[in-house]
Amino acid sequence: YLLVVDAEQVSAADLVEALDSSPSAISTATRVLISLGLVDRIRLSGERRDHFTIHHGAILSLVRRRVDALNAARDMAERALTRFGDREIARPHLQELYDVYSWFAAEYPILVDRFLSERADQAR
Repeated sequence: YLLVVDAEQVSAADLVEALDSSPSAISTATRVLISLGLVDRIRLSGERRDHFTIHHGAILSLVRRRVDALNAARDMAERALTRFGDREIARPHLQELYDVYSWFAAEYPILVDRFLSERADQAR
């Protein structure tokens, strides 16, 4: 909702109403989004209610986190290969898992850099 609402920030009450959700669900969801660095909590002067807004750079931050997940998956596949690689039937599956995650872990940061470069070029 925060991505599509035509407002700089929205209150928790606005989120409850717009998403037809409970205050506790909104509270939990916003805490998670804040902890992930995707949403910022804002206190407007003179108001007691919390407001929320998308954190600047949140989408790119989310994309960059995928690199960490790919590296973790590659490392897990490597450990599995080390431990179970002597098993005739398992080895090809584990090798493919390792190869796929290794490739994506290497290429994904290059794509992110390319995106940033092209975006900077377009801004000029």
